[in-house]
Amino acid sequence: MTGDGSGAAYRVLERGAWGARREEVMDRGALSVLRDASRTLVTRMCRAELGSSLGTSVADSVAAQVLPAAIAAMVTDRERSPLRVVYNETVLGVEAARPYRSASTPMDGLSRSERDVLVLRTAVGLSAAQAGEALGCSVEKVRLDQHSALQKLRASA
Repeated sequence: MTGDGSGAAYRVLERGAWGARREEVMDRGALSVLRDASRTLVTRMCRAELGSSLGTSVADSVAAQVLPAAIAAMVTDRERSPLRVVYNETVLGVEAARPYRSASTPMDGLSRSERDVLVLRTAVGLSAAQAGEALGCSVEKVRLDQHSALQKLRASA
């Protein structure tokens, strides 16, 4: 997996990479490729969401717990794209690991969608199209949320 921020590592999780061949992909043993791409996304999201408040080791532990659930959900969920499934499973794991937030951060002033867009675009490295697929919204909505989030963060600095 590349760490260049281009989102290339996640292309295997996009709906278009699967199309109608989901069973064929699973039969050919491509699960390891999917697992690797998912691991990168899950780990980066967990570290971005939990690393500063709970530590990297806790974030990595949460990622290790989330990954099997994300893979299982990806295999069984035929309606949503694999990218969206992995994203949703990761959000559930992060929320379960975060009992409460006592310290205030600049990101606290953002809406959930703005925060998610920033994490997916900056920390995880997804393209606007990939973030839109993960969030279930349009590329335009991703760009608007990113712009709005950055404006709010600049104003609070």
